Amino acid sequence: MSEKTKLCIDKTAVEIVLKLMALAAHTAPKSFAMDCLEVEISSESAKKSIVSTMRSLGELKSASAKTDNKAKAISLDWSSDAEAIEKSDGILLIGIRGTVAPGVNCGACGFPSCAEMVTAPRAEGDFPGPFCMYRLLDLGIAVSSAVGVAANHFLDNRMFQKVGIAAIKLNLLQCAPIIGIGVSSSAKNIFFDRKDKAIAASLTKTE
Repeated sequence: MSEKTKLCIDKTAVEIVLKLMALAAHTAPKSFAMDCLEVEISSESAKKSIVSTMRSLGELKSASAKTDNKAKAISLDWSSDAEAIEKSDGILLIGIRGTVAPGVNCGACGFPSCAEMVTAPRAEGDFPGPFCMYRLLDLGIAVSSAVGVAANHFLDNRMFQKVGIAAIKLNLLQCAPIIGIGVSSSAKNIFFDRKDKAIAASLTKTE
């Protein structure tokens, strides 16, 4: 088999599995039968924007760190994840409208009532909470369903909260929070056993 043919088959296979992952997320169980999920396979241009934004966010967070070790760890961590996504064969974005509450007033969000959570000021962090606990559970189930499909088709994958943060900054989906799933058909898994990630983790432990 020629290399050209192999690449063609890989690209087609990845596209098919990404669509199956999106389907699995879409059909995943949802609390109170409320469909607040948004699913999208990123275009190549969107992927480039995500990578660029991840690098910019890493620089901003590194610059605001209080110690040199923390700054270096943050820079390495974000840069490593951005590089992994840049090398990936595709991204599946899964987000949910986290402020849509079922009205059961369970208190898990930290507020006595759903109405108070919905009208509360949004946080200015990476994920603009507070969010409904049921919506977060739904997002977790949808993401797990999607990566299960990828695993069953032997497509390397990894969940990235940093991709979700970048997607929110870029308004790629009209919801929050968002998780991004990177996929790769390379011979060796590009998402794990990264030296720079290990160095970043060791620097954090020294703080």
